[in-house]
Amino acid sequence: MGKIFRLVIVLFIIQHADAKKVYMNSLSDCFLKTPIEVEEPVMISHQDNNPYDMLVCNITLKTVPGEKLCLSFQHWVVTNCAVYLHLQSGTETRSYDCFVRGKPETFCSGNELLTVILEKKLLSQIGYEFSLLVESSKGDTYIHFKNGHNDAEMGREIGDTLSIVSLTISSATMLFVLVVLLLLCCRRQTVYKRTSRQQQTFLKFEDIPKFENCYSGR
Repeated sequence: MGKIFRLVIVLFIIQHADAKKVYMNSLSDCFLKTPIEVEEPVMISHQDNNPYDMLVCNITLKTVPGEKLCLSFQHWVVTNCAVYLHLQSGTETRSYDCFVRGKPETFCSGNELLTVILEKKLLSQIGYEFSLLVESSKGDTYIHFKNGHNDAEMGREIGDTLSIVSLTISSATMLFVLVVLLLLCCRRQTVYKRTSRQQQTFLKFEDIPKFENCYSGR
């Protein structure tokens, strides 16, 4: 069993060997003035061999406008209940602690920015291990797992519903325009018929013999 586990770790390292490494106990990675550009996959680890420790580490990542960032948990073991991990995107925040068992679900941002915060109530480098893989995604919808529910399906259902509503409104608008055009056409034909009748009546009135013609025989 131990050999299989080591083999999985080795395959994972080989697969993501080209990923940029970021450590949440490194002064050069935490509290950067500008976000880290995600042009290639970024691997965030809880710590490296640096003995330095801090209570809070804040790392912001950024992709190009129109794309989103997806964070997947490659490894997650936290037994130190003074350690918290927060993911922030826009107004959304997702937090993880020692009560989260197993690997959490993938989290994708709502825009091009994603902030990862490691918070500790006490200085400690033990009782927590995690590896987070951040990649850019061109998907139109983002996956946001909240309270164990997948909102991506809900997002797609809302999108389908809006499409149907939009199509219905467009059809109703076209039908209304056609009815208005039909009514205008019918009204025009009615006015034309009335005008024709009036002209015919006027002509018949003119055809009535004039009075001077009646006395022309005298």
